[in-house]
Amino acid sequence: MKSVAETEIRSGERNWIGSKEHAPEKEFVMNQVMNLEKDTKAIEQLIGQGTVLWGQVTRVGNDHDRGMAYMLVALRGDELPHRYTCIVYRDEADAEFKSGHLLYLVGHRVPVTVIGIDKEHQRLIGSRKRAQEKNKVDMLQDLASGKEMEGTILNFVSYGAYVEVNGVVGLLKNTDYSIDFSEIRESHNAGDVLTVKCKEVTNEGKIFWVLPEKTHRAKPIDWNIEPDTALLGTVQNICSFANGVGIFVRIAPGLDALCTIPQNVEVEVGTRVSVHITSIEPAAEAYMPPRVKGRIMRVV
Repeated sequence: MKSVAETEIRSGERNWIGSKEHAPEKEFVMNQVMNLEKDTKAIEQLIGQGTVLWGQVTRVGNDHDRGMAYMLVALRGDELPHRYTCIVYRDEADAEFKSGHLLYLVGHRVPVTVIGIDKEHQRLIGSRKRAQEKNKVDMLQDLASGKEMEGTILNFVSYGAYVEVNGVVGLLKNTDYSIDFSEIRESHNAGDVLTVKCKEVTNEGKIFWVLPEKTHRAKPIDWNIEPDTALLGTVQNICSFANGVGIFVRIAPGLDALCTIPQNVEVEVGTRVSVHITSIEPAAEAYMPPRVKGRIMRVV
C-alpha cells in the first residue's frame, strides 16, 4: 500500500505522466519547494507564536504507514508569503471529536496552526485542534455574555447538529432549535449559516449552542395515524421518568410516540420496533405535533 509520502511530492516533484492538464499543479509544487527554503524563518516564527491561519480542506485520506486519517489544507494568508499545502493528521484534526472520519470537512475553511515543517515532502504540518483551542480561549467573553454569532452547520446527528463558529465546534440540539420538536435537518443542510449564542460550556469544555429565538415548522406535520393501530418505527431516545422508563419511537417524519416496553424486550437507540398506538391527543397549537402514546410489541 502507498503511504501519503508515496502519493505526495518526491524530491520536490510528482511522478508526472506528462499530461498538460497537470502542468499548473506541477508548477505549484516546484514553486513550493523553492519558496519553502526562502520562507523557513517566517514559518518558524509562526510556529513559535502559534499563529492561527485559515485554509480550505482540499483532500481527506488515510496514511497507511501511520495508520490514521489525514487532511490536506491549502494555506495562504497575510502571514504566509506564499501558498502552501499543510497536512493535518487525525490526532491533531479536531478538539471536539477524537476519532471518526473527516470526510465532512472537504471543501470547508478551517483554522490551522503550523506545528512543523516536513522538508522531505515539502509541506507544512498543522493542527486544527490547537487552533480551535486557541480560538475558544479568545471567544470566552463572547460565549459567557451570550453574544449572538453566525455559525455554519458541519454535520447532523439524530439529536441535532454540530455548528462551527470561528472554527470552534459546538452542539445545537433540536430542543434548543425549535419549540415544536422539529429537527434542524428538516429545514437546513450542511453548510447553512445560523445565528446562535452559547447556552453552556461544560467543565470539559464542550459548547452547546441555542437559537436566540427558537423556531417552529411553517406547516403542521401531515399525519394520518389512528389509535389501536400497529406500525413500524425507530427508537430515537430512552428516558427515565419517576414512574419508569419511556421510549421515544419515530413513527413518521417529525413525529415520535412515547412508548412503554415489555420486560422481556431490550432496545437501544436505532432499534427498529413494532408499536401499538394506544392514544393520540392533538396539540393546541397547529404547528405542534400531536401527543402520541403507544406500546412496543417486539423488535423487528
